[in-house]
Amino acid sequence: MYKLDSLTAKLESETTDLLPGKPLTRLVRMDPNMLSSLDQQEIRDLVSVIAREYNLTMIKYRFLSKAVSDVFRIDTTGGTLFLKVYPPGWRTVREIDAELDFVEYLAHRGLGVAIPVVRSNGSRFIPLTLSLSERYAVLFDNAGDKRVNYNESKGRMAFGKTLGKFHILAAEFPQRLNRPQLSIETLTREPWQAVVDGGYLSHGRREDWEFIGQSVERVYRELDALSTHLPAQQLIHGDARNINSRMRNGDEVTLFDFDLCGYGWPAYDIATFMVDFPKDWLRDYLASYQSERVLTAYEYRALPFFEAARNIWQLGLRARIASDTGNSAFFNDRDMVHSICENIEKALVRDMAL
Repeated sequence: MYKLDSLTAKLESETTDLLPGKPLTRLVRMDPNMLSSLDQQEIRDLVSVIAREYNLTMIKYRFLSKAVSDVFRIDTTGGTLFLKVYPPGWRTVREIDAELDFVEYLAHRGLGVAIPVVRSNGSRFIPLTLSLSERYAVLFDNAGDKRVNYNESKGRMAFGKTLGKFHILAAEFPQRLNRPQLSIETLTREPWQAVVDGGYLSHGRREDWEFIGQSVERVYRELDALSTHLPAQQLIHGDARNINSRMRNGDEVTLFDFDLCGYGWPAYDIATFMVDFPKDWLRDYLASYQSERVLTAYEYRALPFFEAARNIWQLGLRARIASDTGNSAFFNDRDMVHSICENIEKALVRDMAL
């Protein structure tokens, strides 16, 4: 277990071994985003540990994003890699191992995914102590530099086809993994309860919260009724959005960030990508998906409700993050909450007659 808050002096003495010819003080830091859960010293120490444990020669690094995990881009002499640092208590070792087993299985079956980079000791992740909290970090290879452009038919079709392939391969995974169950309760009532328990109903417009609360129960009832007719639950991505996909080698779509993978319905993944899509975008997306895996009539009927559930779940995630960090900026922004409300409403009135 690396205790990064006490490594600074030790790392400075090992700079030559860690980064041959590149002293720590000469690393180019590309506009670090202070929204990271790590402070600047922790980030510097973390990057140095990564360099040593993976035998890398660094050029530069920068913080990219934080939805749940902190994600960093790390440029080395051997290419670009991406580091994910899980938040405290978010995943167990067994859950992370299961995620990485699934990713490596998909790669072995020929699907484009960002695979974990193995440390010099053969491990796929690093245990850390950051600000007295135990956390884990995983380094991934580059999934590609070009985003899937869903504004273009070509991008939507490429993603749909890849998602269809993914669901077929995921259904064939040969063993049960230690991953979450993405039940209807998990997607609707539980996230809504997190908003209520966090006291966030005092933020925003009252009519928005009333609509969302009513929608939670409607979506739960509709999906509960449909669930007995849907194909069996299987491993799904859990966060199948354009921001978790890239293009490489021309038109090959690669998927990454399987942190939310678990056992659920493929229709939820399909609906996650189509959140807020105009109707005319769905035709080519769904047609391309079905060139690999044909949807049942019940799956088709469930898509708008899974789309609404995705927005409800996302609201619950915001509540959990706000409770963990003490930062309730999202809920203080009336327009942000209203946008979730609008997305739910659009989903529930979506016309699926394409």
